[in-house]
Amino acid sequence: MQTLDLDSGVYRPSTLADLHDFTRLQDTLDNVSWFARYCVATDVPDVCDLDINTAYALVRNTTKPVTTSFTLTETVAPIAEMLDVVAGGPDEFAKRPFLKAHISPVISPLRYVKTRWMWSMNASPTTSPCPVSPPHRPELRLRRP
Repeated sequence: MQTLDLDSGVYRPSTLADLHDFTRLQDTLDNVSWFARYCVATDVPDVCDLDINTAYALVRNTTKPVTTSFTLTETVAPIAEMLDVVAGGPDEFAKRPFLKAHISPVISPLRYVKTRWMWSMNASPTTSPCPVSPPHRPELRLRRP
């Protein structure tokens, strides 16, 4: 993902500083009621660090509800712990969630990705809202036993 550098007028890879800036900017806009991660911090090469720092940038720079996606199931626990700290203590995030984890387990051509399902399962105990996009082909839909 790229960001338009306002000083040079040239598109460049987005950074973690850009995400902090975009989040602070939207926080000042009265017509914006929630915020989604609008860029990927390409200057954070470690995927675990990227997930955690992205969540931190969002909750640090706005009081509005936010939504993001994650790459690794291993980041769920530390992010959930961070969200509890932000919310005021153990289990406080569950009382009033302010971060939604968006996950789509379907990739082209309409296949499921196991790691995305595992992330969804790991997110469930945190009580973080976690919408899961349904498959588009009826034969791939989950069926209740």
